[in-house]
Amino acid sequence: MLRTLALATALGLALCGHSRASDACDMPMRVAISTMPGAPHADDTPLRHATDALLPEIARLSGIFIRYDIMPRMRAFPELKAHHVELVPMSTRDPERDRYAHLLVLGRMKAMLMLRHDATAPQSAEEVRAGKLRLVMVRDQSFGARTAALTRELEAQGRLDRVADQRAAADALSAHKADAIIGLPAFFAPSLAGTGLLHQLDIVDAGIGDPVDEGVYIGNHVPASCVDRLERVVQHLRESGYYHDLVERQIPASQRAGLMP
Repeated sequence: MLRTLALATALGLALCGHSRASDACDMPMRVAISTMPGAPHADDTPLRHATDALLPEIARLSGIFIRYDIMPRMRAFPELKAHHVELVPMSTRDPERDRYAHLLVLGRMKAMLMLRHDATAPQSAEEVRAGKLRLVMVRDQSFGARTAALTRELEAQGRLDRVADQRAAADALSAHKADAIIGLPAFFAPSLAGTGLLHQLDIVDAGIGDPVDEGVYIGNHVPASCVDRLERVVQHLRESGYYHDLVERQIPASQRAGLMP
């Protein structure tokens, strides 16, 4: 606690030291906050709860006003690319996103398999590739180059379906149309609970990808002074242990697989 307080004080002094007019950031930040099927106003995933605590802390430390824009997750990055929002949280690094935005890194994450109990758990990416598992993945989720290469291969084999959202992935598992979901358990808890599968799956690290950076994307249209201010705040939240502690508080241990805050 004392270490966090000391770092927060140091951050405040550093931000004050950069408060010249040229370094000011008066631009409100519109953040794309996702909805979920059946919940028109907001999703209810553990990661969303962590984000709801994180964003006010970013606003407090940076002195920047943050406004929520509620939208389906699939719209978030097109809206960022079109300059209709400035921030997209709960994001992994992706080369296409890097063309029009900059990732403020909070931690790392890697793709896991959420596997039905009646399916045989693979021990490696090679076993996934050579096996007969039917897999499902949410469209536009990104977990790095190795995972992307594997999923393209599986899709070409007709063994991977890409669906619109977490609910559709959970429904595919429930209906025995798929044996496993590729993704992050913390994104899927409410949808899996809704199908009765939350505690009936094995979470498997089959080495299907490498850890990738995760955090908050900020659009390249945002003034450099704002980017710099937010970069320093996010760095503080990472290095002080605030984000690590937040993830441990908000996300049950059983759903933290794949997260490396």
